[in-house]
Amino acid sequence: DEEDDEEDDEEEDDEEDDEEDDEEDDEEDDEEVAATSRKSKSKASKKKKKPGLGSYALSVAKSASKKALKAFMSQFETKFTDTNKITGEVAESDVELASELPEPEVWGEPTKANILECFDWLVADAQAGDSMFFSFSGHGSNREDEDNDEDDGMDETICALDDEIVDDQIHDVLVKRVPKGACLTALLDCCHSGTGMDLPYSFHPTSTSSKVGEVVRVGRKKSPGQTVMISGCEDDNVSADDGDSSAMTLAFVAVLRGYNFKISYVALVAKMRKYLAEKQRKSEFNQVPQLGFNSRQFDLNQPFAL
Repeated sequence: DEEDDEEDDEEEDDEEDDEEDDEEDDEEDDEEVAATSRKSKSKASKKKKKPGLGSYALSVAKSASKKALKAFMSQFETKFTDTNKITGEVAESDVELASELPEPEVWGEPTKANILECFDWLVADAQAGDSMFFSFSGHGSNREDEDNDEDDGMDETICALDDEIVDDQIHDVLVKRVPKGACLTALLDCCHSGTGMDLPYSFHPTSTSSKVGEVVRVGRKKSPGQTVMISGCEDDNVSADDGDSSAMTLAFVAVLRGYNFKISYVALVAKMRKYLAEKQRKSEFNQVPQLGFNSRQFDLNQPFAL
């Protein structure tokens, strides 16, 4: 810990130099990504369309090698608590997952049963080379840890319309079923989401928007495939709305579009933090997105890809 503190102090002294080099680093990142970017072939989905329930709150999309699941809450009242009102809708067109994916299919309202069913759909028949995407924008919460696998003694949850889904269950039903050679990318845009999928590693930068930092072990669970999560905030913090949409999701979309989808994982999250920090100067919310992953060998500087 003392060595980490000394390193942090040295990095703080170099912060001004880092900021001056920021633009130059961005250009280098773009060149690196352009040289290593990849494209995926796809075909139209043959999956049978599920009937909708009159709501676009839970939708799915699929191509030959890509699947996407999007759950968002808009103007719904949760049934398990009177104080939770779900807000923060993001239009389907605002999140460009991949040009190969067809239009999303309506699955239904984001109840706990429906979300868990969609988790199963997302990883069902997954194999090496497949890419999956999960986006949740809504309420998050926490509660006392019952199996002693949390350093802070609290489990993180996402809030469905009728119940909560605990991070242990998200890991068991979703993360643990991603096979070796496949990749799951997740956005948890909700409160208390820093370790919301029980991934064992997290990147901790030396400053809020820095690409320099260290990989910290925050859990002990293992899973075979690659899972990467960007959360709306830390475990003990809250995620906010920005107008009619969720702030972190807006930042994610804005940065990806600004860099034409050519940016590394660590640079993406650093730029999202910077984007939100600038927004937060004019408002009362304060959140810092986190980058979590399930392998210490994960290359933070590789191009972000879906």
